[in-house]
Formats: sequence, structure tokens, C-alpha cells
Amino acid sequence: MVRYVYTAWRSWLAVRPQYRELRPRLFIAAPATVAFALGWLFGHTVAVVPHPYQRQAGETCTSS
Repeated sequence: MVRYVYTAWRSWLAVRPQYRELRPRLFIAAPATVAFALGWLFGHTVAVVPHPYQRQAGETCTSS
């Protein structure tokens, strides 16, 4: 799955060269191992971004 997402992103960029210099950001609800693997493929950087709907420490969010 990680390689598929990476390949799809690269294919998207190939037909849109004007976006080639953008820093890729991918917000996913997946295990950390998936996020770190994608970060490695996208340029060896990963930044954890807090979920915007988490209200209190330890409280989980249910999305519809």
C-alpha cells in the first residue's frame, strides 16, 4: 500500500510539473509504521500533526 500511494503521487506530479517543488503533506489515519514508511519515500522527513478534532488529552475522535 505504501508503494502504491507513493507511485500514485509521483504519477500525479508527472502530469502536473508546476507542483513539483511543493512539499508533500499526507494526512492519514494509519499505523505509525505506514506514516514513517511514506515519509521515508517522500524525502526522509516525517512530522506528526495533531488531529484538529481531538479535544482533550487521551480523548479519541470518531469520524462519520
